[in-house]
Amino acid sequence: MRISRKVSIDALAAAALVAQGKTQIEIAATLDLSQSAVSRLLRDVQDYIRIKRSFDWERLAPSVQQDVRRRMSHREIGDRVARLAQEYGQPAPVVHVVPLGEVAELGPQFDTFAAQAALLLRDLLEEVRGRVGVAWGSTLWHTTQALRAILPQRPYRERIPIEFVPLCGDPLIDSQERYADRTSSRIVSELSKAVNGDEPRPAWLGLVPAFIPRTFKRNEIRVIDRLIDLAPQYPRIFGPRIAPSRPMAAPIAGDLHMIITAAGPSKRPLGFGRNPLLGLTEAESRLLAENIYGDIGGVLLPRLADAPRNGGGAPTPHPLVQELTRRWTGLKIEHLKACSTRAFSERSKSRPGVTLLSFGSSHLDVVLEAVRRGLVNQLVIGSDLEDALAHALPRGRAAGGGG
Repeated sequence: MRISRKVSIDALAAAALVAQGKTQIEIAATLDLSQSAVSRLLRDVQDYIRIKRSFDWERLAPSVQQDVRRRMSHREIGDRVARLAQEYGQPAPVVHVVPLGEVAELGPQFDTFAAQAALLLRDLLEEVRGRVGVAWGSTLWHTTQALRAILPQRPYRERIPIEFVPLCGDPLIDSQERYADRTSSRIVSELSKAVNGDEPRPAWLGLVPAFIPRTFKRNEIRVIDRLIDLAPQYPRIFGPRIAPSRPMAAPIAGDLHMIITAAGPSKRPLGFGRNPLLGLTEAESRLLAENIYGDIGGVLLPRLADAPRNGGGAPTPHPLVQELTRRWTGLKIEHLKACSTRAFSERSKSRPGVTLLSFGSSHLDVVLEAVRRGLVNQLVIGSDLEDALAHALPRGRAAGGGG
């Protein structure tokens, strides 16, 4: 009987290493995991593989065999990423690699990546004891659907629920032309129901525009800001856009135990709608791509190496990047930094920090910049992006290019 693909590649790799006589400590070092994680993985495969001094490779499909052998061979990508972070004075993220095999088409790639990423996400969510912020997009939507498929029918966090928080408003897209179910609020709703059950009901930002259109001038934006502040949950999550007359509680986006997000490359930032969302001309799109590494959950990461300096001080982003950042109403870079910094400081399973899901070599630059800035704690990447990172980060030398 063939092995189900619902079993993670990490679990199969751990079982195969046990068959080679490796101890759990040795397996943990090989797979760059904790011993407790290895122990948990081995429990996952007991129903499929009788672990002894042999491993029944014939029970695995050829493509799965290739993925397991690849996972068993330590490619040092985590060490290379760690050296890059160290060079820029940042802590190193934990790197998880999802094998994509020979899948070439985008749709099947989403499904393949999501199936393995969901297993990692499930393990991280089991330990969370706090709020979890969620961005938007196809990667997160596919992963959420895969997570729902592997979770037990009864919500597994019903007794100790997680408060899931949307971190982006509505992209104001035509639902008949684009995937309106991949917004932050919709993904949060499905995640909460799968993990917690029907209660508690999460916040909803469907009434909030994720991006204030460029057709609105400065004096008109203040009116939009007033309307956004009337959305019941927005001030609670991000704080009011217009300064209140009396003190308010600190916005919860600044103290999240985990942020689940994806990345967008410089030529296709912010996922939804792209030019329709941002209202850019072709020339402006090229100009934007030249001045950013990409985005993380809607947060544009500007290229600053050649940027002008403000009064002789720190370099400033390109004016177009500054304008688009002002019009974005969701997650900010300070929220990413607060979440990642505290997670790095506490090193607790209950606070996984910023969890970035990404595949595709086009995401190389934005992932490298996220590592250089210390914005990611858990880096979940496809094997195609692993190859691109391995090429950009030769052994013993980190890649430059930060600014």
